[in-house]
Amino acid sequence: MPPRTDHCQMCGVCNLRVDHHCVWVGNCVAIYNHKFFMLYLFYKVMALTLCASVFTYRCQKTDFGFLDLMFEYPSRMIVMLISITLSIGLGLLFAISLNMIAQNRTMMELGFGITRNYYVK
Repeated sequence: MPPRTDHCQMCGVCNLRVDHHCVWVGNCVAIYNHKFFMLYLFYKVMALTLCASVFTYRCQKTDFGFLDLMFEYPSRMIVMLISITLSIGLGLLFAISLNMIAQNRTMMELGFGITRNYYVK
């Protein structure tokens, strides 16, 4: 096997420079689709942040308090809280992935303690 190649148990294929198996995308994030996964994360974070900021802005414009809004518009508040939570979580994943790209490492090497990255001293 070439260096930095790994076999995915879920996909059943060997990929070059496997980062991880993503259940959201439904396949392995490897050398050929890593750019598209990063764009997917970036667009998700931007869309969720926009959604959360719009709902927060609309809630601030009302004369109600937070608890009054929870009882008056429960679906809006649930969407706002979910979008804030997901944007923070996906933002952290995006930041960690950018850091890993800057270090020329993969999540497999980071998570499993694999030190077979021959290009990083």
